Amino acid sequence: MIMLLLTSGVLFSHYAELQTYSIKRVIKPGECNDAQLGAIVVDSLMYLATNANYSDIRILDKDHNEVPYSMVRVHGVDTVKVLRELTPELISFRELRDNQVEFIYRKSSGDFSPEQIKILSPNKNFEKEISVWGSNDSVSWQPVVENKAIFDYSRYVDMRSTEISFEAANYYYFKIVINNISEPKRSPFSKILSESHRDTVVKMFESFTQHQQLFRVDKIVFGASVPEINRRIPKIRPVALALLSEEHENGISELLFESYREPLRNIHLKFKDGNFRRKYTLLGTNDTSENSDWSVITNGEIYNVNIDGFRRSRLGVNLGAARRYRRYLLRIQNFDNPPLRIESATGEAQVYELVFFVNEEKSLDLVYGSKNARAPKYDVSSVLSHISDRTVQRWVLGEPVTVAIEKDAAQQAFDPKVIMKVSLVLMVCGLLGAVFIAVRKLESSDNEGV
Repeated sequence: MIMLLLTSGVLFSHYAELQTYSIKRVIKPGECNDAQLGAIVVDSLMYLATNANYSDIRILDKDHNEVPYSMVRVHGVDTVKVLRELTPELISFRELRDNQVEFIYRKSSGDFSPEQIKILSPNKNFEKEISVWGSNDSVSWQPVVENKAIFDYSRYVDMRSTEISFEAANYYYFKIVINNISEPKRSPFSKILSESHRDTVVKMFESFTQHQQLFRVDKIVFGASVPEINRRIPKIRPVALALLSEEHENGISELLFESYREPLRNIHLKFKDGNFRRKYTLLGTNDTSENSDWSVITNGEIYNVNIDGFRRSRLGVNLGAARRYRRYLLRIQNFDNPPLRIESATGEAQVYELVFFVNEEKSLDLVYGSKNARAPKYDVSSVLSHISDRTVQRWVLGEPVTVAIEKDAAQQAFDPKVIMKVSLVLMVCGLLGAVFIAVRKLESSDNEGV
C-alpha cells in the first residue's frame, strides 16, 4: 500500500509540474475568408512569458483538446535591389600631366547605369582622389563625381575604403582620373650619423632612404543596383530597448538595457557623439536580480567618422543567432576618452507566427507560461512543407489573463520521465517483496527444524 501511494505521488507531482499554464488569451478570426489555415503573430507579451524554446505554447479548443500548430518565420515578398558587377570595356589609358592617369571605359550595350566604382589595388597606406566624368560621344564630358577620396590607413588603423558611389549615371562612356598617382615614400628604417672635428661631435643628422611609389590599379569594377522581384525576405520588426542605467568608471561605460525577450539578431545604437572608435562587449541575462549571472554574447568594435565630407560608421551589434534575453549589458572601452552619450538602442526582432488548421470553432484559447513543459510533437510542419504558397486567415490575440489551466492527464501518461520514475518505484517494490518472501521462508524452515 505504501509503495502504491509513493507511485501515485510521483505521477501526481509530475502532472502538477508540467501541466499548469499561467496565462490564457482568447484568439478569434480577424478576417473572414475560406482559408483552411489560421495564423496568429507572436507578440511581445508572449515572448516575455514563454520558455526559451517556446515549448510551453498550446492552443486549446472549448473542450481543452490541443489544436496542433506550427511555429514558422514570417516572410514577405518584396522587390529589392542588389549590387551587380558590370563589364564595361577599357578603350583608353594614358598618363596626364600633374601626376595623373586617365582610364576611359565604354559601357556594354544593354547594361544598367553604373552607380559605383571600386578600385582594386594591392597598395597599402595611401590616399588618392578620384574624379569620374560621363559622355555619350567621348568628346563632350559631364562631371559625375569629382575629387572623391579613396584610402588605406592600415599603418595606423584597420580602415580601408576604395569604393565611390554616385547617382546612377546614364552615359555610354566613362572617364576616370586618379590624382597623385606617384608619391615619395620614406623608408621606415633610418640611422643617426654624426660629424666630428678633433674628436668632438659638432653635428648629428638622420639618414634615411626615400623612393617614389606608384599606385598600381589591378582593376576598376563598375557596379549597378539591379531590382530583384519576388524574393522572399524574412520579416524584421524594430523593437525599442529601454535604457535602465548607465555607469562610467575606470575608462569603461556600462549601459544596461531591458527587452521583452524578443528574438533579436541585431541591435542598432545611436549616440549623440561623433568621430569615435571604441571596442565593446555585449552580455545577456534573464536573471533580473542584483547578482545576476551574465553570458557573453559577442565582442566587436563600433565607430562613427564624419570629417570633411567623409562619412563611415558601424553602429550595429550583430548577435549571431537569435537571442532572447530579458536584459542586455553593453560594456564600452573608453580608456582615457570621454564616455559616449547614448541616444537610443533599437533591436531587430525576427517575426514568428503560429499556423494551425481552422475548424468550426469561432474562438480558441492560447495558453502558455509553464516552466517545464515539454515541446509538443505535431505533424503540422511536415504537412505544410508540401504547400509552397498558402493562404491563411489572420486571427487576433486577446488580452492576457492570469489563470491556472491543467492539461489532460492522459496526454502525459506515456511521458518517458513518468515511465522511468514509475519503473524505478516498481523495481524497488519488487525487490522488497522478494526479500520479504525469502525471510519468511527462512523463518518457516527454522521453525520446522525445531
